[in-house]
Amino acid sequence: MNKTVSIITPAHNSENFLDKCICSVKNQTYPHWEHLLIIDNKSSDETLSIAKKFAVLDERIKVIQNPQSNSVSNNRNIGIQLARGNYIAFLDADDFWNPNKLEVQTQFMLTHNWPFSFHDFTTVDTSAPNQPKYKVRSCKQDMSYKDLLKNNVIGCSTVMIKKEVLSKYQFQNSHHEDYLLWLSLLKDGFVAHHIPQVLSNYKVHPESLSGNKIKSAVWRWEAYQSQNLPMGEKIYYFSQYLISALNKRL
Repeated sequence: MNKTVSIITPAHNSENFLDKCICSVKNQTYPHWEHLLIIDNKSSDETLSIAKKFAVLDERIKVIQNPQSNSVSNNRNIGIQLARGNYIAFLDADDFWNPNKLEVQTQFMLTHNWPFSFHDFTTVDTSAPNQPKYKVRSCKQDMSYKDLLKNNVIGCSTVMIKKEVLSKYQFQNSHHEDYLLWLSLLKDGFVAHHIPQVLSNYKVHPESLSGNKIKSAVWRWEAYQSQNLPMGEKIYYFSQYLISALNKRL
């Protein structure tokens, strides 16, 4: 059985945190992985040289230079096409994993024959670099399509999916592209199985797009529109999103 996990990391101007991201993969207790670093050609810092430095030291790390100025969605899609593993995991360049992440999640996938799983994570607020704030984001259940419409608890860097499933889907070149992909999978009948352990860390940057609450709310409404929901359902799910967003701030 092919037990390799293909890890896909798109990177753009990531010199300040790419080292920690890659080291968190190298420090995994599970050894059967390949790390695909998709470097956007718009990167103007040392992202590419840092990635190449690690690739020279570990043949499991592969650097792919995208000759086009593509979005993060297209870069992830390139990684999916090139992946050789039986499972695909996503790790954004500014996030990092706990050392046992792959071992725990792969064991769950193999034991239960799950095609799609995710786990809890910690957010790291970097607005105060000398004293960053940590907050656990946890979920109490597996997620169905209707559950995910209410609240997107699936962090991209927590997901693992069988390649045979994911090869039939693509990230859309749109806002909240990961959320839209999870919705597509669950709408087609898949279930996102929850692993009740904190296995990764997600950095929240004050200047990041995800940190802009107004834009995030607009993009969530656009996501509901893309699902062709009746107006009443869109309003209902959007209200659930607002309640969840408020609870996260408390």
